[in-house]
Amino acid sequence: ELAVAAGNDFIAARARDGRVWIWGTMVEPSPDLRAATDAVALDEVSLQQMAALEQQAVAAIVEETSRLGDQPLAQVLAAGERHGAFIRPDGSLWAWGANDAGQLGDGTRQARPRPVRIGAPGLWAAVAAGDRHTTAIRRDGTLWSWGDNALGQTGQGGGMGSPKPMQVGTGQTWFAVACGAGHTLALQRNGYLWAWGWNRAGQVGSFGTENAPLPVPVCIGSDARSAVPDRAWDRVAAGREHSVALRRGGVWGWGLNETGQLGILIHGKTPNRYSPAPVGLPGTWRQVAPGGAHTLALQEDGALWGWGDNASGQLGTGTTEASPKPLQIGQARWKAVAAGGAHSVGIRQDGTLWAWGRNAEGQLGYLTMADEHEPLRIDASTDWVGIAAGRSHTMAVKADGSIWAWGRWSVSELESGGGAISFGGRIDE
Repeated sequence: ELAVAAGNDFIAARARDGRVWIWGTMVEPSPDLRAATDAVALDEVSLQQMAALEQQAVAAIVEETSRLGDQPLAQVLAAGERHGAFIRPDGSLWAWGANDAGQLGDGTRQARPRPVRIGAPGLWAAVAAGDRHTTAIRRDGTLWSWGDNALGQTGQGGGMGSPKPMQVGTGQTWFAVACGAGHTLALQRNGYLWAWGWNRAGQVGSFGTENAPLPVPVCIGSDARSAVPDRAWDRVAAGREHSVALRRGGVWGWGLNETGQLGILIHGKTPNRYSPAPVGLPGTWRQVAPGGAHTLALQEDGALWGWGDNASGQLGTGTTEASPKPLQIGQARWKAVAAGGAHSVGIRQDGTLWAWGRNAEGQLGYLTMADEHEPLRIDASTDWVGIAAGRSHTMAVKADGSIWAWGRWSVSELESGGGAISFGGRIDE
């Protein structure tokens, strides 16, 4: 059996487990690269077939099974600026809230005080929400987006956007998605990361500030000429104008850094980053959660860290002093975290729900309406399993699948005409 072969500018080899590795000539990969290479049975590769693949070869592993898994990462809650969305266990997608740009995806631009189903049940695996747009991954690995497109955030090129889901490209290998205020990030199962939309502060990661109306690969390198697409990304998240991701277990960031939200300090200054740069945190990390102008990160051992803006106490350190350097938030161990406009929410490993930061709109769930500078427990329940934070509202899901929301633009506020503050209610009934 053939174990290794070489083309003009590349080499291909088959490992004992049957995987085929190709490296050499570097060309910009597209989201549909796997569709092109899958036409060749990877367990029957010949020298002639390898040569035929030369123009699509990239310095990466080409496998039948992807690096991150065959199914999209489950993301069942999404909180935007004034809207929210969730996916039920049956794969149905529901959305409610403001809809002036068609961000709910129900085909209208009419606000919905109660959740409405988007599309047929059984379709959806992951969802993310920006200020006025929404992006989601179906169970078949396809990527869809809808809502405002003035900045290119739906990835459809130019145009006004759509009130109905529109497919982004034709690929079927999408794994995870994240939305900032006006930009979008999407991770493929092979580890490649793509970005598009608003890029004023470099949050797309394209080495410049020009908006990207179509997906562009997020590259690693010292400048645009030497940068190459990288397939080592593990997780991705988006703040208002900054992006944070996990790469080989380490934290990387790019985009706006005026309050230190990237955690990158250079000669005492916090310059914006127009391409990914390592934050320089030791250890292995499990989750990153950027907010309006601050960032939270969760280590594998459950330790929680934060950096950036802290005017409302959203770092949870007991003060309101901003910090461009990562600070550990207490000694508790956490299971999941989310960052909103100026507030933070977390689930500890015992299943309890905590919140801190801005509370002027009731987003912490406390009747005091006062900001909290340290984590404060919300209720007595111990069965919380998932959370999401919008600009001024919060969503959470319990182990029984029930979904709850509170703060501005939660359900009861919309029902009252937008003038009231909600302190919590179940929204999936």
